[in-house]
Amino acid sequence: DLVRQFCDGKLTDVERTAIKLRYAQHYYQISMQAGELYVKGGKSLLSSLELFDCERTNIEMAFQFLADAHMTGKEETERAKLLVALVGTIVNTGDLRFSNIENIRWLEVQLDMARFTKDRTHEANALGNLGIAYRRLGNPHKAIVFYEECLKIHRETSDQDGEGKTLGNLGNAFFQLGEGDKAIRFLEEALRLKRATKDYHGMALGLGSLGNAYVRRGNVGMAIKLHEESLRLFRELGDHRGESYALGNLGNDYFAINKLHEAIGLYNQALVINRMLQDQNGEANTLWACALALFRTGERVQAIIHGEDALKIYESIESPLASQIRATLANWRGQA
Repeated sequence: DLVRQFCDGKLTDVERTAIKLRYAQHYYQISMQAGELYVKGGKSLLSSLELFDCERTNIEMAFQFLADAHMTGKEETERAKLLVALVGTIVNTGDLRFSNIENIRWLEVQLDMARFTKDRTHEANALGNLGIAYRRLGNPHKAIVFYEECLKIHRETSDQDGEGKTLGNLGNAFFQLGEGDKAIRFLEEALRLKRATKDYHGMALGLGSLGNAYVRRGNVGMAIKLHEESLRLFRELGDHRGESYALGNLGNDYFAINKLHEAIGLYNQALVINRMLQDQNGEANTLWACALALFRTGERVQAIIHGEDALKIYESIESPLASQIRATLANWRGQA
């Protein structure tokens, strides 16, 4: 610390800023490398998370410097563009490692800087990702506002791929609001665009979301077909996180038709993947789904254990579901 303080005292403000900018540029490259590994899937996904976890502190420091620094002219534009690009690299890794509140903080800064640099692509991406974060926080109304603004940009820039993703996000938000028919219309249109652009990852996600909407409508047979196709695609892509998502959806399908042991088996498969990826939100969701199935089978002690494990995670990530689950567990304990 003393050496650092001594060296820092030898620098001018201009030199200090230039060094910090080089530091940020270096860790942007590291974060981009982690993001590229994630997209490859399979073992590369785990390598991506290992790299991000190793360098997370430096990546966060790079972001903070870029967010706090104030420059002028060309340097200010360079800072803004680098910040926008840095946040773009953590869309997947940060989604697994950051809380929704942390994600929102980074994305709001990215949105401001994308507008400053007139970067319409990253502006749309930031809006879409903000919508996802707010939907996860239990605020689909706010999410829809972001999605609609995002969709407008994609259509203005003729970005069919982005349009498909955003239509799917809108479908998910209306599904969360309980507007099943509206959700299905958006999700079917999104899936059509994803098939047209051969976006296989988007197709896998879209099939999952559409299947969930059909469960809500009562057509579980159709949901199972859609979720099985989604699972097949995720496995072909080597996307372990998507695989756990599809397994959880299939578990929910079997839960809906009271095939509880089949549901529990699927939830346990998803749980192994969630823990492998250290996906806290996914782990909590799967634990709670498993708890509900166990309770319905009459295994109340195991249900409470799974529910308590889920609650600990929900509380640690400040999920809005925590209070609801706490109340349900209190009721279960009273019946035990």
